[in-house]
Amino acid sequence: MILRDRKRFIGYWLSLGVVSAVFICGCATQQEVMDLKPHVNKAILQVSELSNQVYDLETRLKRLESRESQIPDHVRRLADLEAKLNSLQEETRSHITAEQENMNLWRKFDQKFQDLSREIENERIRSLQFQEEIRKKIEELSHQSGSGLSSEGEDLENMASQPGPLQSPSDYPPSGTPTSEVSSNDRAPINPSEKPGQIDERGMYEEAHQAFVQQDWARAQSKFSAFLDRFPKSDLADNAQFWIAESFFNQKKYEKAILEYEKVIQNYPKGDKLISALLKQA
Repeated sequence: MILRDRKRFIGYWLSLGVVSAVFICGCATQQEVMDLKPHVNKAILQVSELSNQVYDLETRLKRLESRESQIPDHVRRLADLEAKLNSLQEETRSHITAEQENMNLWRKFDQKFQDLSREIENERIRSLQFQEEIRKKIEELSHQSGSGLSSEGEDLENMASQPGPLQSPSDYPPSGTPTSEVSSNDRAPINPSEKPGQIDERGMYEEAHQAFVQQDWARAQSKFSAFLDRFPKSDLADNAQFWIAESFFNQKKYEKAILEYEKVIQNYPKGDKLISALLKQA
């Protein structure tokens, strides 16, 4: 709009100049015309310069209009770049969160590993302490029992001195064996000359032992317990106590079995089942 107004203004002055020139040529003298000619030329030059300036302004305006038309494209590109940047930031945050979770999991795993290592070390120390207790018991029993126990004590001591963890109860073979494999010492000897009370004692023990041979562990444990309640001073009491422990062992009631083996060790230190009880308890 401004450029068009300027064009009209310039055209107006050019027209005025031409009219003035004609008027001058008709009314003025030759000398006056000559005097005015430099001024007219100067005015024409100024008009030409103004025209060039107008052209330059029009050119610049077109460039500005062209750039203005490109602004929406730039805006869209900026919006796309901003969206990509936001997406990249979100992805980066997700990766950082995942790394933190992995680090936390690793720390938990490392802590559990350290705890397990400490438990293993503590168990190893307890094993060594238990082996030392076994040695002391063997020494005490050796002094009490004399040479009759020395050979078996040496075997037990050699076993206790071997390195490695304690065996689990599953490592031992089941104690319930067929009748042919049961030691004759476990059976009560039959003597017809014995009194009826003694025969009753022997029969009660045999009945309990038969249940054990048949691998009826619960019934065997119950009958051996009843035998001990009735005949606590019997020569077969240590055997009965041992078979009670074995019955619990075969039922996988290992804690109770350990306690019953301990009764054999404490109550019958000179009995036939002492070494077996020590081995099974270990």
